[in-house]
Amino acid sequence: MSGSGNKFHEELKQAMVPYQGKKLKTSEIVEIVRNNPSLARNAQLIQPPDHCSNNKNYGACKCARTGDAIFEQLGRGLYHVREQAQ
Repeated sequence: MSGSGNKFHEELKQAMVPYQGKKLKTSEIVEIVRNNPSLARNAQLIQPPDHCSNNKNYGACKCARTGDAIFEQLGRGLYHVREQAQ
């Protein structure tokens, strides 16, 4: 899998550290990404479903449907930020 999600996995993972264990709407995640200097330039390419433990889009990050996933989709437009090993 060589989707665009792979390029931003580590940066997104670090950006989500303060939100681990929380439920966030897609719009909240988008805002976090847009306000992160290392991600803002490519914000339109970064989608939560590409980094989900229970969802996998075409071109998703290699973390999708694995224990390394950043998010768990709870419902349409709602995600749980999974706890990650640092």
